[in-house]
Amino acid sequence: MKLPTVKIGLKLYETRASGFYHFNAAFVRIGPDAYEIGAIARGETDIRPTPVTAVRNPDADRPMNGFLLGHLQIRSQADCGPDRIIAGRNLYAIDLTYREPYSVDRRKAELMARTLRTIGRRLERLDDRFGRLDSSDLAGYVGRVAAVTGATAIVYESDRSNRYTSSYDDMDLVHLDIPTGLTYIRQQIWKFQNELLPATVSR
Repeated sequence: MKLPTVKIGLKLYETRASGFYHFNAAFVRIGPDAYEIGAIARGETDIRPTPVTAVRNPDADRPMNGFLLGHLQIRSQADCGPDRIIAGRNLYAIDLTYREPYSVDRRKAELMARTLRTIGRRLERLDDRFGRLDSSDLAGYVGRVAAVTGATAIVYESDRSNRYTSSYDDMDLVHLDIPTGLTYIRQQIWKFQNELLPATVSR
């Protein structure tokens, strides 16, 4: 029997608040975790593993693929006031950060720092090899973070999704591979940047 593998993904979030547009990507686990896979390998029958396409938050205390991914997010923002047409609608403040962890002890703080250092060093190597990204290139940054962490999927909520739930199981989620997901990110940013422009009048 072929065993499932632990799969790392990035779930996209677009929000608007207080005159700002935020386009963020949070790390998620897709499918069973390492413990469940081990139980399957041992032939245990009293465990119901997570479905292979189910989305879950990463464990906040145990690393995945060598990284502590719980509460780790790629974040960005742009001004979205009505006076911002194009010039002020580029994304900025693109960064990788831990967001609202429930609690942090010394062990977890060290794992967080190690994760950020390792990812940072690997991103610097990509900069040296391929050149630095433009400071507003969210899709490029997401792609490079995915490459150095082993993320293989991008997930977002469809227009049909229940916007009033926090349960992944109750959301209508679309799963994309990384290249297709980066194209989707660029398309969403283009829509945001151009939504205030007057429609082209066809002749």
